[in-house]
Amino acid sequence: MQKKKAHITQTQALIELSQAINSRIDLFGLLRLIKGIATRLIDADRASIFILDKRRKSLWTLMADGETVIDMPASKGIVGEVIKKNESCNVADVNKDNRFYNKVDKQTGYETRSLLCSPMRNREGAALGAIELLNKHNGAFTAHDEQLVNILAAQAGLAIEHIEMNEDIRHNIKQLELLFDIQKNINVSMEIEQIFEIILSKVIAAVKGECGIIQTVTAQGITGYHGFHPDFGSRFWEEDDRRSCPQQLLKLLDQVDEKAATLMKSPFYADSTLLYSPLTRENLRLGYIAILRAPAKERLFNDIPVDYLKILAEQTVSLLNKMEAIDEKKRSEKQALLGAMLSNIVHDLKNPLSGISGFAQLIKRKSDDVKIQSYCDIMLETLDRIGKMNSELLFFVRGESITLEKQSFLLNDLFAEITYLLSEKYRQSNISFELKAREEINVVADKDRLARVFTNFISNAKEAMEDGGTITIELRKKENSAIIKIIDSGRGIPGHVQERLFQPFVTYGKKNGTGLGMSIARSIIEKHEGRIKLKSMLGKGTTFTITIPCDT
Repeated sequence: MQKKKAHITQTQALIELSQAINSRIDLFGLLRLIKGIATRLIDADRASIFILDKRRKSLWTLMADGETVIDMPASKGIVGEVIKKNESCNVADVNKDNRFYNKVDKQTGYETRSLLCSPMRNREGAALGAIELLNKHNGAFTAHDEQLVNILAAQAGLAIEHIEMNEDIRHNIKQLELLFDIQKNINVSMEIEQIFEIILSKVIAAVKGECGIIQTVTAQGITGYHGFHPDFGSRFWEEDDRRSCPQQLLKLLDQVDEKAATLMKSPFYADSTLLYSPLTRENLRLGYIAILRAPAKERLFNDIPVDYLKILAEQTVSLLNKMEAIDEKKRSEKQALLGAMLSNIVHDLKNPLSGISGFAQLIKRKSDDVKIQSYCDIMLETLDRIGKMNSELLFFVRGESITLEKQSFLLNDLFAEITYLLSEKYRQSNISFELKAREEINVVADKDRLARVFTNFISNAKEAMEDGGTITIELRKKENSAIIKIIDSGRGIPGHVQERLFQPFVTYGKKNGTGLGMSIARSIIEKHEGRIKLKSMLGKGTTFTITIPCDT
């Protein structure tokens, strides 16, 4: 014979609820208390408390063990209708009511025969959930039972709202403390990877996560990832080698990929395993922060963890903006200092260059050997280019606009000349050239400046090919454009370097690089109304694609 539960009076029930409201009880503790009071007050076999999650359009409830949470669609079942209509419902036989949602019974193995359900309302009278009583011990639920449950539900609704308000205040304070803690630990001299590690470690602890990732996408479309796991610290990798990242972080990446369509539509996302927030600046998507949530029986489907991520996302974007501003200021200061230094250097170079040029002209006049005369012509042309290059450096560091000296010439001839001049020197490094051209391409451009640009790209390719190989140069015409590709099979350029490679004073893989060559190259190509694209993969080489206008 089933043991009959002890009754309590309505007054006792209200006193217990009042004490709970004035105590520091948490939401789960309150729900357990309400369930206990309701079953004893109405003499029911079981009670369920359903809380409405408006954002997810679902209802969640504690299982009989008082810990495990399950959820169901808000539109389903009798409880869904009670909350929607904001009025109670008494069903003597659920098997005769087609509104009954039996999926929960199937999940739990429990058999519901009769039920009494009443909405819990907030101060404005809107339903925030419902109390559901199942299987009264002696007979059916009565009108008096319904009246008692309505009173209990009204008090329970106020109690839940009170606790949620206190929770919101507590979490607002924690969010401020979190921001202060991050700001206190960040130093302006830190690298961005160090800043990301601090942000991820703090937010993972705040939301009880397992691990986290910050993805960044540059204006050039280069994707990088900074991951953090409390057990093994930080990891950084790029899109091309993401599968080399640790298994725990790969699990998080896979979840983001699986939900990609939903995440792109919803700016902020939270479920039982994933927290996600985009990084945006003026509607421009810079990446995202994603956190893998730790397994937990008590899983509340509320917005609090997302709020943490929203705040941290804004903080991350703000820090990125600040770092960019600091970098820009440093570049400006370096540029001004270098301008002053170069002025002196270029002035000092003029005399020896003039002397070398004079001797080359003298040798050419004195010699009858045609070969020596051709060597002198090459020397004079090279010295002329050096002089113009020095002037160009001054123009660049002073921020002055360059004036192009345009002429008509064949790109094919220009590259034939460049590869001829470099072939002997590069052969010593076991590097050869392959020039591919489907047709002759005529351009009207500054030949000397383009020669320096292309030579710079080829020099970078040589530096990247430590074990030798072939530098491939492809020329083709597409409509009104000449497309030049300079391809190497070297070590490749990391993504975090690619995104800054055309900025002043950024260099990679060159022992004596100044960090100005690529910046000057871009300014010359842009002056020709052209553009440069970079494609590189670590261990597989780099391709620079230069597009400039050509004669039709």
